[in-house]
Amino acid sequence: MVARVAVIALLLALAALASQTTSASLGGWGSAQYWGVVCLGTDCGAAGIGKTVVAKVGDVECGEDETVHPFADGEEFGGYAMDVLTDTEKPGCAQPGDTIQFFIEGVPANPTVVWEEGSHRHDIHTGPAFATFSGGLTCRGEPCIDFIIGPSTAPLVRAYVNGTLCASHAVSGWLITSSYSVNIPSGCGTEGATVTFTIDSAPADESGVWTTGKTTLHLSTDGLTWGDVDCSGAVNPIDSLGILRSDAGLFVLARDLCPALGTTLLFDHRSQVWGNVDCLDGIDPVDALKTLMFDVGLPPSPEPACPAFGSVHSR
Repeated sequence: MVARVAVIALLLALAALASQTTSASLGGWGSAQYWGVVCLGTDCGAAGIGKTVVAKVGDVECGEDETVHPFADGEEFGGYAMDVLTDTEKPGCAQPGDTIQFFIEGVPANPTVVWEEGSHRHDIHTGPAFATFSGGLTCRGEPCIDFIIGPSTAPLVRAYVNGTLCASHAVSGWLITSSYSVNIPSGCGTEGATVTFTIDSAPADESGVWTTGKTTLHLSTDGLTWGDVDCSGAVNPIDSLGILRSDAGLFVLARDLCPALGTTLLFDHRSQVWGNVDCLDGIDPVDALKTLMFDVGLPPSPEPACPAFGSVHSR
């Protein structure tokens, strides 16, 4: 996502600079250019392409642009770039300190901005406020880089607020990626709320704070260890006890965002049931016994297509 934003910023900045050469400063205040990404709700992709963005000061239209469509990493983004005129260029337009309201296809966009001379990046969106988290991904000390040939092989990042899944991101297509971006709408988060993440179902070591706008946050994880059903970092008798409790229908304590026992997930690109450590006949006392065997140094032979005890999921 960082690379995409850099490309977008470059293209839009060039558009802004180009427009500056055609904008005359007729005395009085200097010129001001605004440019950025256009989001329809939380969709900051191709949905914004071709939409018209208008800037107004009060009821006076002081700038207009049709969104362009720069390309980055195979994805399209809608962006705008425009001069916002001064009152010397058009009566009723901006003076320093005036509030500029942007409109996307006639719909008021957030946030507003105070007119200021110069060139400014200002991303805009319709609908309720949302928080965007983006950044790099590290899995087991290395970038989570993969040759992506479809959604099932892409790193999947999920974002949670108070344990509720609010957003997810998986890259598809023939790409190499080590980054993510998720948009969390205000209906699933409020200012100051803690946001936690998983990478391919493994809890990330970092958390964020829900804040309107963009937050850069690098996420990392050591991955999931087969047999470590409570995500404590080791396969031990506590995992065996958790399996027995699950089999009996009792509560099982686990690290925050650790996959619940019985959850189907991808482990080394195979669909597996978390807690069914021998991949046979569901989660039962036999899984607990084999977990204890591994803990005392007597690891049972893995079943075909079943991960070995202690193996770590990696991309």
